[in-house]
Amino acid sequence: MTSPHPTASTAQPPDRSSFAGRLMLQVAAGMEEMDRLQWKVVDWVESGGRAERADGDLGDLGDLGDLGEAGEAGEVGDADDALLLLEDLVRAHDAAVGERSEDTVALLQAFGELQGEHGILAVSSDMDRRGAHAAGEALSCVVPDVRGWLTLEQTAVEEAVLTGRLVLGTAGPVVDTALAVLCAHGLAAAVLSTPDGDDAVVLDGFVYASPRDDAGALAAVHMRGPRFEVVQTSGVSSATFLSLLTGRPGTSASAAVAPVRVWNGFGWLLEADGDTLRLRHLRSPWSYTAPLGGDGETGELVDALIAGDIRKLRAHPWERSHSQQPSRAPGSARHPSSGTVYPPDRRTLPGSMMLMVASGISRSYDDLQAEALLLADGHGVLTPEEALLLLDDVLTLHDEAVGTFSTDFFRAMTAFQSVHDHGLAMGLPAGRSTTARESADQVVDLVPGAVGRAWAERRSFEQAVLTGSLPVAVGGADPIKDSTDAAALAADVFRDGGLDVRWDGSAHSRVVLEPLDWALTHDAGEELTLRRVWGPGTGMLADEQVTPESVLAAVHSIDGRRGPAHRRVEVWTGQGWQLEVERSVVRLTHVRSPRVHTRRRPSPNVLGEWIDAFLAGRIADLLAHDWEVSTPGIVAKRRKGGRGPATRMHPAFSTAHPPGDGSLEGTLMLDVAIGVHDVSTLSTEAAERAGSTDEADSTEEQGTSLVDDLIRLHDEVVEGADSSVGPIMAAFAALEKRGILVVLGAADVQYGHDQGIERVGALIAEDPGATVRGYVFSHDQDLARAVQDGELLIGFGAVPATRSADAAIAAEAVAALRAQGLDVEWDGHAGSRITVDHVVWAAPAGGGADDVQTWLRGCSDDEHDGADQSRVRTVWLTDRWGSESDGAAASDATGIVQAFAVLYGALFDEAYADDAEHTVVAVTDSDGWALEFGQASASLENVEANAPAPSLRGALTDRAEALALVETFLSGGAEAVRAGLRAQS
Repeated sequence: MTSPHPTASTAQPPDRSSFAGRLMLQVAAGMEEMDRLQWKVVDWVESGGRAERADGDLGDLGDLGDLGEAGEAGEVGDADDALLLLEDLVRAHDAAVGERSEDTVALLQAFGELQGEHGILAVSSDMDRRGAHAAGEALSCVVPDVRGWLTLEQTAVEEAVLTGRLVLGTAGPVVDTALAVLCAHGLAAAVLSTPDGDDAVVLDGFVYASPRDDAGALAAVHMRGPRFEVVQTSGVSSATFLSLLTGRPGTSASAAVAPVRVWNGFGWLLEADGDTLRLRHLRSPWSYTAPLGGDGETGELVDALIAGDIRKLRAHPWERSHSQQPSRAPGSARHPSSGTVYPPDRRTLPGSMMLMVASGISRSYDDLQAEALLLADGHGVLTPEEALLLLDDVLTLHDEAVGTFSTDFFRAMTAFQSVHDHGLAMGLPAGRSTTARESADQVVDLVPGAVGRAWAERRSFEQAVLTGSLPVAVGGADPIKDSTDAAALAADVFRDGGLDVRWDGSAHSRVVLEPLDWALTHDAGEELTLRRVWGPGTGMLADEQVTPESVLAAVHSIDGRRGPAHRRVEVWTGQGWQLEVERSVVRLTHVRSPRVHTRRRPSPNVLGEWIDAFLAGRIADLLAHDWEVSTPGIVAKRRKGGRGPATRMHPAFSTAHPPGDGSLEGTLMLDVAIGVHDVSTLSTEAAERAGSTDEADSTEEQGTSLVDDLIRLHDEVVEGADSSVGPIMAAFAALEKRGILVVLGAADVQYGHDQGIERVGALIAEDPGATVRGYVFSHDQDLARAVQDGELLIGFGAVPATRSADAAIAAEAVAALRAQGLDVEWDGHAGSRITVDHVVWAAPAGGGADDVQTWLRGCSDDEHDGADQSRVRTVWLTDRWGSESDGAAASDATGIVQAFAVLYGALFDEAYADDAEHTVVAVTDSDGWALEFGQASASLENVEANAPAPSLRGALTDRAEALALVETFLSGGAEAVRAGLRAQS
């Protein structure tokens, strides 16, 4: 019978009688990713054509007989020949197929309808029907409301390619519904009884055809620099390769820590490492090395790889060598990431990152970033920014290689829960903070009738990635008597879950799951695509609103006369990068890096290019520019907004143990400088931290001694409270008198809110007549930032909490801080925190927290407590374009009127005569009143939801009348203004 598949007319049609024919059959079936198919071919060739089934269907290629006969036929000579043959067949296949056949499209649409509307899964599997049903059982445990499933397995699709007859297996009461839906999509479906008694659905006259490279991944070319820099597709060329290799001016190359690499989607890689050039396939044991030639010769070889002319590359005079593949559990498949440019290992930094990602212990993106920085710090070859970029590259390569969760992953996770249900507390590691054994110990008391515990540590999951074996430790309730029974129970539960188990029956041996195909993807994809931008003229924009144009519009709102001088635009990405644009400077930072990259703001065109690169994720391109790199706290802080002097450093930076320098002493010195922890707490922390290192005899007494020494060093250079701290404490004391409580030293933002609410509740419980309206707080990290960076962040909240009430609390706090002469920033949004800049958070440590609290309670009696204790009325100015100024106390009438005069004058600027949309300016106060001005009129209204009085409107004769009305508003409030305006009709 002639195959109905489009490849039947090619030079090598699919068949089962030759190596190339069987390989084309597997290509046409399309059930396996390209890397899995390449691994199969390599394994078959390397084993002499007699490979055992390694992943469920390798034997299909192994049945061809003697490899030598295939070689004599001119088909393959070695693994690399086989890989080139496979590449040729894929190209020929895609040229013949073109697009998906109508039958394939209809089948996929029917599968979507069956799952979405009828609860019938479509389970595809590159294994046999038994394996497909096992995958269906695993999926049914995680997909809700499943009635049953249809199976689409490798052998059935191959048969469809050869004969045009596709047989779908069934499980559950699904046949009638499946027939109806398939027929409704124009497919000739019928019921077929199988020898095992289960009904199947058969599609006759079916053309199953779909291109292998429908997304163009195989045609793509990738490049990485000497510090793992990612070169985008448009920049991949031999010229770029040579630039990265030689570190010519204008490139991002610096001290090389890795080869310069270029590879294509089929897995052929060319790399230059020192004076050596190497060619290899990512999935082949063969490699080719030669001395690195001149630019011309090297460029030609790179061009050949980019063009996909591998045969030309192999004709170069190479020295050929063979390497042994790492040993794995019998029958286990290699982890998909093994075929990437960064295969998992424990030796190299990218390999260690890939192993971390593949093991799946750290699932959240924040945890992955923290782990990556720890790994990079251990290897000591990359900056924090380079390490974070490498993580993103590794994560992308991993998820592209894995594609989706493996069936064994679902089986294992289901079995772990089942073990728990059978009375064994199952423990898994939680990042680096909690071991699996500790996790099991924590939950064992929560398991009814617990007979023991089982756990698999981080290294066990790494072993599963590297070798296909996952050892699980098991212990009974009685470690001596019950461990054997507990291990036997665990082994039985794992086997019932469809996993292969090896256990020798000993109480001291682990239960090993092997072969285990442990593969999962991470859910960081959506997180990485998040975008946010904030500008004074645009407010907060998110996701699809964030474009180069919208960012430039926000930047434009801070230029010229459009808004106050002290403003900036901030852009964030899901990876944690932040770009700040001010009038004169640009800053690039990452939330997990202590370093700040600063540059003078470039021309508008160049700035636009930078913004494009930032939003496109090309951070390496940005970092390649000439930035001034600083670590705030170690060097003097940058000038902010051109206002005020650079922040002085904390005096403790002059000691032998600067705060936060990474050492044990530096970490503790930072805690001493923060000032909210007592000696006992610091001593315990010192003992614990010393115990976590290799230092001997780390006792509580030694911890106390170390802390005492650090406090002595600290207080030798900090003889009294810095002049910037007294005003802060005075402002805090004033806020407490007005019913706004202060919390210092909470663990994080959430605890800051929690403790603020708790303090409010406790005070009201103690004195029901107390007037308490809200709270402000700075947590530990805020105080550490104040020590190191000179910036104190302050959170806030109202009780009860609403956005307007929260904002009112913040406005009052800002006014109190500014009344003490402090440099304060707040953007007016309830979701943004207050920043006090140019702070030196320094005071004698003394008795720790007790002294700080005494200092706080007593600060209203010192020279700084000169603030008016009555409620502060805050005023904001809004220009004709909608940009709002920082809040200011209404008592600063002279400064406010002068600023308003400039904004009002802009209404008459001839340069904007054609701008009919932006024709008003306004003065707004914290009571909700807005006094709005046009060129010849003024209006007064209350913008709160329950306005206490109607809006009023009146006419203006000249500029002097407008300024007088503003002065009246500042001094007498809304009631005084009403007398000068007539009621609006």
